[in-house]
Amino acid sequence: MRCVLSPSWRGHDNSGLTPTLELSELVAFTMGETSNNSSPILSLYKSTATLPSFSASHIFPNEGGARVLLVSTVRDLDRNTRTRLFTELAVTDDGKNIQEGFSSEVADGTDLLIGMKDGKRWVVLKSVPDKEKGNNGKRRFVQIWQSGRIVKSIEVTEKHGDFYTDDTFGSIALSSTESTVAYVAERKLPDLKGPDKFKFKPDWGEKFTKKAAPAIVLCNLDTEEITVVKDQEDLAVGQVLFGPNDDSLIFWGVKTHPRQYGILFCPNRLSGIYQTGIKGENLIRISAEDESARSPRFDSARKTLFYISNPIGGPHFPCGELISYSFADKSRRIVLPEVEKPEPTDFPGLFVDRFAPDAVVGTGDAQWIITHTNWRSRKTVIAVHASTGKVIDLCPNVETGSWTLLGVKENWVVAVRSDPGTPHEVHIGRLQFTATSASITLHLAHSPSPPVEPLIWRTITYDSRSPILEAILLLPSSTQSKTVVKGEKPPLLVYPHGGPHGAFTSEFSIYNYCLVQLGIGIILVNYRGSIGFGKDGVDCLVGRVGDMEVEDTQFVAEQVRTSGEVDADRVAIWGGSHGGFVSAWLIGKYPDYYKACVLRNPVINMGSNLAQSDIPDWSLAEAGITYNLAQPPLTTPEIYSKIWPKSPISVAQHVKTPSLLMLGENDRRVPPYEGMNWYYYLKGRGGVDIRVMTYPDNGHALDGVEAERFGFEAIAEFLVEFIGIK
Repeated sequence: MRCVLSPSWRGHDNSGLTPTLELSELVAFTMGETSNNSSPILSLYKSTATLPSFSASHIFPNEGGARVLLVSTVRDLDRNTRTRLFTELAVTDDGKNIQEGFSSEVADGTDLLIGMKDGKRWVVLKSVPDKEKGNNGKRRFVQIWQSGRIVKSIEVTEKHGDFYTDDTFGSIALSSTESTVAYVAERKLPDLKGPDKFKFKPDWGEKFTKKAAPAIVLCNLDTEEITVVKDQEDLAVGQVLFGPNDDSLIFWGVKTHPRQYGILFCPNRLSGIYQTGIKGENLIRISAEDESARSPRFDSARKTLFYISNPIGGPHFPCGELISYSFADKSRRIVLPEVEKPEPTDFPGLFVDRFAPDAVVGTGDAQWIITHTNWRSRKTVIAVHASTGKVIDLCPNVETGSWTLLGVKENWVVAVRSDPGTPHEVHIGRLQFTATSASITLHLAHSPSPPVEPLIWRTITYDSRSPILEAILLLPSSTQSKTVVKGEKPPLLVYPHGGPHGAFTSEFSIYNYCLVQLGIGIILVNYRGSIGFGKDGVDCLVGRVGDMEVEDTQFVAEQVRTSGEVDADRVAIWGGSHGGFVSAWLIGKYPDYYKACVLRNPVINMGSNLAQSDIPDWSLAEAGITYNLAQPPLTTPEIYSKIWPKSPISVAQHVKTPSLLMLGENDRRVPPYEGMNWYYYLKGRGGVDIRVMTYPDNGHALDGVEAERFGFEAIAEFLVEFIGIK
């Protein structure tokens, strides 16, 4: 009934591992003994940033075991880009024997791919530069690869625009006969001239700037006929599948009227699961009208569809339900309901954005949906029984950190394990399941090389305040004499997460890891309102932002500050988005408590963000004010007066803490004007050290390779300046 780790797995203390960067180099930094132009802070980051991050897997079961293709990305710091890699594994004996082949770089423009049943051929969506059209031109192809060669290449350049390859709209699917492939691409825009070229063209906000409307495209691999399926009125389409008999299309659709709201990380939109004929005719809605639905997945018989559902509007990442739809009688059934108020050891509800492509395994009474989900302050892989809704935690050992599902096929599972001190490890195993039970033994298939310097971590609960308030404490494993930041004990960096309906889990984070190696302790705060603690755990914050999560964070900070594990006189805070909102609140409300503050794209004024953000409903929903997505309200003086006192701008006059602002110039979620208004006010008022850095071509996440690299250097040097011992 649980995940068993093979003896090859390493425990999370990582004792005896060789550090990536010698600590003596870091000591030299504090003494000014750098021997080249690269500071040890940047050297530490570089040595860790080039480790791979695994994002997907493709599994091909065979008689002897399985072939597995791992998809990973690595930062190419010299070219300031991310490189995608394929690594092939040969797996036998239920995963006990794994042979790893060479990793190869995926050619630029290889967008989405899907394997065919024989395990030897791939259908690939490919984009390449069009040399005749210069830098902005592209040619697009649907290709079949086999044994290292292209056996068919069908050009689709004139049929549509760029492929959608994201995790929101993007998908690729084969018909059951494998004669046709379906995918999503930008609908071809007319070449507008004169006044028409200035007509407003809406998009889907953050990460989708200037993307054209998505369209479902069918490519017949035999005849090479390309069909762009007809547009659906008031719907943008994605996540396409072929229907039960290949004579229909199943897809996710999101309403476009009256406006296209930001969609990234917002599964509360006016969206649903739909079915049409193969040409896009006879539209019907499969999901209920009053639910927001996503991620449709078939069972093996293709008679039942499963999808994720949650309420429309309100919190942006609510607890989900698992719904099944029978094509035989066109009925819906709740397989896994929302979990209102779980006990600390119980399953806390479904918190996942999208299922893996082949998430439904087994047949008949022994049918399960395999997925990962947030489970309090960790992520784990679970099995949900397709009929009873019974949930089994396949990786229940909290000390192993967090687990993310990379792929599942039949009874093979590929998952990534990491913890705050261990980067991505890939594990592979075979599910054993019956009508009443499911279990798996996972075997280590890939681990970081070379190993990295360890750190100490643990999850802390605060039942005296609330059973759903938790935090993860990270501490250096080395003595302070061997780290950049000196002192008898490490200083403390308080870190509230964004969202606010997000969460920290016991996963690896390059920024957190590197800051701890510099000698800084970090407390990751999962305040009330975080996901992974049940429906009530999310809803309890609504209407109380600017208060509950702010005071929860301050409570945790004080508990750790006075624990004796950190230097009580050196406490700093940082956060991004809503974490920046909390951080800004705290340096205004407790102006003498924090020695330094870093704010990344922070929400400063919920009222102004209501007018500027791609998700205007967020400000009102979190303030407990109803926002009608079908009829956006006006921002009245009454509304503004309610959200002003919930915003950190209301305590800006008290701020004394030295602060570093980091803003993405292309941020659509929290536009940089928010942070700049804070900066200009404090600069004009005087009496506080306020600095700002802006990052061109970066959005809300500040995740450009160069922005990440020099952003870390800026944060580390700022913190060393104010909480290091000179």
